[in-house]
Amino acid sequence: MDETDYAGAGVTAANVKGLLTITYPDALKHEYIDQSNPVLTSAGGFSFERPLRTDINGVVMQGEYIFLYQSYDGAVLWGSSTLTVDVEYVSPTGVVTNSIDLFTPQISITDATVYGKTGYTESVSRSLFYTAPAIITDTKTTISPTLNIAPGGSHYSTSYEAGLESTVTYQSDDYDWFSIVDYIEASLDFDVTQPLMLPEILALINCLLTKRNALSCCDDAEYQNITADYETLMSLYTQFINNGQAGITTNQTTILTEILSLLNKWSCGDDGTITDAVLAAYTWCLCTGTSGAGSREYYNAGDEAQIVADATGLTFAKAAGIGTFTGTAELFGGTITGTAGEAVYDRNGTTNSFKVVIPVKTANVGYATMIAALASVYNTSNNAAIADATPMTKDEGAVATHVTDIGSNTITLCFDSIGSIYSNWAIVFILP
Repeated sequence: MDETDYAGAGVTAANVKGLLTITYPDALKHEYIDQSNPVLTSAGGFSFERPLRTDINGVVMQGEYIFLYQSYDGAVLWGSSTLTVDVEYVSPTGVVTNSIDLFTPQISITDATVYGKTGYTESVSRSLFYTAPAIITDTKTTISPTLNIAPGGSHYSTSYEAGLESTVTYQSDDYDWFSIVDYIEASLDFDVTQPLMLPEILALINCLLTKRNALSCCDDAEYQNITADYETLMSLYTQFINNGQAGITTNQTTILTEILSLLNKWSCGDDGTITDAVLAAYTWCLCTGTSGAGSREYYNAGDEAQIVADATGLTFAKAAGIGTFTGTAELFGGTITGTAGEAVYDRNGTTNSFKVVIPVKTANVGYATMIAALASVYNTSNNAAIADATPMTKDEGAVATHVTDIGSNTITLCFDSIGSIYSNWAIVFILP
């Protein structure tokens, strides 16, 4: 801006013409004036803005810029001023990253571009956007640094396309008239594959159990091998669940890998999506009190029934000899303690029984049979917390377990005469 007081100096401002010459780092000079209709004319001072040239890639040139301003009264040079600015500027490389949380579930994309430049004050205007062609037709977008992806209210296992369009303005800290405006783009394609959860793992175990049962009539070497592998697998699975309930994270990935390896051995394996990278995304800490993105939380559902669920939770009710788990998520594993006085369910004349209603993802005969097989009964010394119930003696078959109902999304088990056999008892589940 030329703020010269021409009128005070006796010069007619309307006759003053200005010439701005910029010499670029590549030595090219550009004069901003038109002799027939000058760009710079005085009306109580000059105010002038022009964008700088860029290189062949559209990037601001680095190096020395020479700004020469000259003012003329007619053909007479009135004054001139020269300013040299050394521009050290490298255009940021646009970076967009994705964060996948398989247990919340949550996916987000983030503008990870490093914008900061020494000697400049920056302002960023960005647009982060994504599409998931397989499930949605519109494009979600935001101007915030992070965009959470939740098409249809939740995330899906599919292919995603994400991108960044950003305009950053760098205002020189030394020259209020000098700024750099840069346009930055970045893109990212990624797939989301949610690893197997316990219902799917149990379905694979059921596959192995079915094959084992089919070989039982032969009782040959192959039957002995599959039986040994099945028993090893169930031992690993029990350890896997118990670790999760106790908040033990060590070796959980190894245990699950061994489980899947045994299943694959007998052609009951997963579809190949359980890679090392996917396993690394598991959050193993399932202990009481943990919460937040990426974790699942134990809730004390009452009557010492410990279950694990997502943030929506599960509830447990025990009345009239019936224990009912309800909620939007499935039962992960739990323990129900009771007394003879609470076992008052009558199953076809079998009194002093206890019935449990369990929500499941897929209810069928094979699944219900497996759940019944994985439910264990214990004789306990009292009805306090499980930690205080010592000794705990596993029932050796005195309590008969029956599948009494298979609903659209529930399985019901009955534990016959449990109250007649034990004054204080516990039912322990290792199931989804």
